Amino acid sequence: MRIDPDLVRKIIIYVEDNATVECGVNSDEISNKLTDYSHQTLLYHLRYMDKCDFFEGVSETLDGDVEIEDLTPKGHEFAETIRSDTIWNKTKEKANSLGLLTVKALYQIAIDVSASLISKSMGL
Repeated sequence: MRIDPDLVRKIIIYVEDNATVECGVNSDEISNKLTDYSHQTLLYHLRYMDKCDFFEGVSETLDGDVEIEDLTPKGHEFAETIRSDTIWNKTKEKANSLGLLTVKALYQIAIDVSASLISKSMGL
Protein backbone atom coordinates (compact mmCIF):
# COMPACT_ATOMS: atom_id res chain seq x y z
CA MET A 1 0.00 0.00 0.00
CA ARG A 2 1.24 3.50 -0.79
CA ILE A 3 1.46 6.20 1.83
CA ASP A 4 -1.03 9.02 1.33
CA PRO A 5 0.60 12.26 2.54
CA ASP A 6 -2.75 13.99 3.05
CA LEU A 7 -3.96 11.14 5.25
CA VAL A 8 -0.74 11.34 7.27
CA ARG A 9 -1.41 15.05 7.86
CA LYS A 10 -5.05 14.46 8.79
CA ILE A 11 -4.14 11.70 11.25
CA ILE A 12 -1.35 13.59 13.00
CA ILE A 13 -3.46 16.72 13.42
CA TYR A 14 -6.49 14.69 14.53
CA VAL A 15 -4.50 12.88 17.21
CA GLU A 16 -2.97 16.13 18.46
CA ASP A 17 -6.34 17.88 18.57
CA ASN A 18 -8.23 15.03 20.25
CA ALA A 19 -5.92 13.10 22.58
CA THR A 20 -6.15 14.30 26.18
CA VAL A 21 -4.45 13.42 29.44
CA GLU A 22 -7.50 11.34 30.38
CA CYS A 23 -8.18 9.71 27.03
CA GLY A 24 -6.30 8.93 23.84
CA VAL A 25 -7.86 8.16 20.47
CA ASN A 26 -8.58 4.94 18.62
CA SER A 27 -8.73 3.93 14.99
CA ASP A 28 -12.53 3.58 15.00
CA GLU A 29 -12.90 7.16 16.18
CA ILE A 30 -10.45 8.43 13.56
CA SER A 31 -12.11 6.32 10.86
CA ASN A 32 -15.51 7.84 11.71
CA LYS A 33 -14.05 11.33 11.16
CA LEU A 34 -11.97 10.57 8.07
CA THR A 35 -14.66 8.86 6.03
CA ASP A 36 -12.88 9.30 2.69
CA TYR A 37 -10.51 6.45 3.62
CA SER A 38 -11.15 2.76 4.25
CA HIS A 39 -10.57 1.46 7.75
CA GLN A 40 -7.81 -0.82 6.43
CA THR A 41 -6.01 2.13 4.81
CA LEU A 42 -6.27 4.07 8.06
CA LEU A 43 -4.91 1.15 10.10
CA TYR A 44 -1.98 0.76 7.71
CA HIS A 45 -1.09 4.44 8.04
CA LEU A 46 -1.45 4.40 11.84
CA ARG A 47 0.86 1.40 12.18
CA TYR A 48 3.39 2.93 9.77
CA MET A 49 3.34 6.27 11.58
CA ASP A 50 3.83 4.48 14.89
CA LYS A 51 6.96 2.79 13.51
CA CYS A 52 8.22 6.28 12.58
CA ASP A 53 7.95 7.30 16.27
CA PHE A 54 5.11 9.81 15.99
CA PHE A 55 2.86 8.13 18.59
CA GLU A 56 3.28 6.98 22.16
CA GLY A 57 1.29 4.44 24.08
CA VAL A 58 0.11 2.54 21.01
CA SER A 59 -1.69 -0.75 21.47
CA GLU A 60 -3.75 -3.06 19.32
CA THR A 61 -7.09 -4.37 20.45
CA LEU A 62 -8.10 -7.99 20.02
CA ASP A 63 -10.15 -7.05 16.96
CA GLY A 64 -7.12 -5.41 15.31
CA ASP A 65 -7.94 -1.77 15.94
CA VAL A 66 -5.29 0.66 17.17
CA GLU A 67 -5.37 2.83 20.29
CA ILE A 68 -3.03 5.80 20.68
CA GLU A 69 -2.38 7.63 23.95
CA ASP A 70 -0.73 10.71 22.45
CA LEU A 71 1.88 12.08 20.09
CA THR A 72 5.57 11.92 20.91
CA PRO A 73 7.48 15.23 20.99
CA LYS A 74 8.51 14.46 17.39
CA GLY A 75 4.83 13.92 16.51
CA HIS A 76 3.84 17.25 18.09
CA GLU A 77 6.62 19.02 16.18
CA PHE A 78 5.45 17.46 12.93
CA ALA A 79 1.80 18.34 13.59
CA GLU A 80 2.62 21.95 14.37
CA THR A 81 4.93 22.25 11.38
CA ILE A 82 2.44 20.91 8.82
CA ARG A 83 -0.68 22.56 10.27
CA SER A 84 -0.14 25.59 8.00
CA ASP A 85 -1.52 25.02 4.50
CA THR A 86 1.37 27.08 3.11
CA ILE A 87 4.03 24.87 4.68
CA TRP A 88 2.08 21.70 3.90
CA ASN A 89 1.64 22.56 0.22
CA LYS A 90 5.34 23.44 -0.15
CA THR A 91 6.25 20.22 1.66
CA LYS A 92 4.13 18.08 -0.67
CA GLU A 93 5.41 19.91 -3.73
CA LYS A 94 9.03 19.32 -2.71
CA ALA A 95 8.38 15.68 -1.75
CA ASN A 96 6.66 15.01 -5.08
CA SER A 97 9.47 16.64 -7.05
CA LEU A 98 12.00 14.48 -5.22
CA GLY A 99 9.83 11.37 -5.43
CA LEU A 100 10.03 10.97 -1.65
CA LEU A 101 6.63 10.34 -0.11
CA THR A 102 7.65 8.43 3.00
CA VAL A 103 6.56 9.77 6.38
CA LYS A 104 10.17 10.28 7.39
CA ALA A 105 10.85 12.28 4.21
CA LEU A 106 7.71 14.39 4.70
CA TYR A 107 8.81 15.13 8.26
CA GLN A 108 12.29 16.23 7.21
CA ILE A 109 11.08 18.24 4.24
CA ALA A 110 8.45 20.01 6.41
CA ILE A 111 11.12 20.93 8.96
CA ASP A 112 13.37 22.24 6.17
CA VAL A 113 10.55 24.21 4.52
CA SER A 114 9.62 25.71 7.88
CA ALA A 115 13.23 26.66 8.64
CA SER A 116 13.59 28.23 5.19
CA LEU A 117 10.45 30.33 5.69
CA ILE A 118 11.68 31.44 9.11
CA SER A 119 15.05 32.46 7.67
CA LYS A 120 13.38 34.40 4.85
CA SER A 121 11.05 36.21 7.23
CA MET A 122 14.02 37.26 9.35
CA GLY A 123 15.98 38.42 6.32
CA LEU A 124 18.69 35.81 6.78
